[in-house]
Amino acid sequence: MRNPPFTFRKGNVFYFGRQVPKDIRHLYHNTKVAFSLRTTNRAKARKIARRIASDLDKAWASARYETFSVETKLVPRGKASVRAPKLSQIFSRYVEEKSPSRAPQFTARANSYWTHIGPSLGDRLATSLERRDAIWLRDRLARTGLSGSTVAHTIGFCRTLINFAIDELELSMDNPFVRVPVDTSGSKKRPSYDPDVIRDLQVKLLHDGSDAALALVLLSETGMRLSECVYMSQEELVLSHKIPHIALRWTEVRRLKTRSSEREIPLSGRALEAALRTRPRHTPMGQIMVFPDLMNRKRVFSANVGALLRRRLTQLGYGDLIIHSFRHTFRFRMREIGAPSYIADQLGGWSPRTVGERYGAGVGLESLASWMARLSSPATGS
Repeated sequence: MRNPPFTFRKGNVFYFGRQVPKDIRHLYHNTKVAFSLRTTNRAKARKIARRIASDLDKAWASARYETFSVETKLVPRGKASVRAPKLSQIFSRYVEEKSPSRAPQFTARANSYWTHIGPSLGDRLATSLERRDAIWLRDRLARTGLSGSTVAHTIGFCRTLINFAIDELELSMDNPFVRVPVDTSGSKKRPSYDPDVIRDLQVKLLHDGSDAALALVLLSETGMRLSECVYMSQEELVLSHKIPHIALRWTEVRRLKTRSSEREIPLSGRALEAALRTRPRHTPMGQIMVFPDLMNRKRVFSANVGALLRRRLTQLGYGDLIIHSFRHTFRFRMREIGAPSYIADQLGGWSPRTVGERYGAGVGLESLASWMARLSSPATGS
């Protein structure tokens, strides 16, 4: 009976054996890879040898990509050849191509993820990554004390980078970061606040009347993201329409997070009162902004603005509130008044959750206004 592929026997023990291809033999000390499989079982030897041969194929393919010239026989006729990039090259190109259309925090957040990825995986060829590398990275990040959600976001960023390389750089490989399970049960969840607390806070904020206070009213009543609110231009605040609303759009001052972020938010109740009391003015940059006092001479820095707004909350006796949790509270309040999830998604700028919800132009302004009116009603909302 013949031995399984890539094996030979010494006595009853199976050995793995395979010749190193001539075109990359100069990279190795020996012309043949051979070692004991430490088994006398034919089926087990076949399984182990098949896995080792597959690993060698991947390693040799990476070596060819790194050492071959641009004109390589590995590339099918009629196609431009592609040299496998290193992780740092993929990261740099991804940030360079995506940052112009993303929110200002995009680059900082990407760099933050890279500080965990680069030192851990090293600057290796993307095609050398395997599933076990993804699992190892997940476990390593967890051991450093990062929260489950941070580990999940970092692994997700790795998955995005490799997908980008596969799509944009035409790499032929499977993404090892797809469906990597991460335990997020211990992660701290952002709280939702009692509507009565929101109502009392808004009364004090309207009495204050400053740009910071009015911005906080809109944040707590509309579910907008911090940057969406403080970057708002005069054109986005539509008060002359029969249904006063905010029309969030991509502008030269503020980019939106996702396509779903471009939306209309009807105004009623305290949100409308706050909007009517705003004083859009020119900034030193020449734009007419709704909250110019929250901008410096160059641009809005959300981190600095967030700190300013938190100080205002502390001064009013609400220092334990988290600004981003206003978005979570908005979602909770929408659920409490019986709004369907697709209504909350459209108003809050969350991506549609099902394929069916992606069809069509979405819910009309009048229908959205009726839900926002229910939300602002003292009997049901805030």
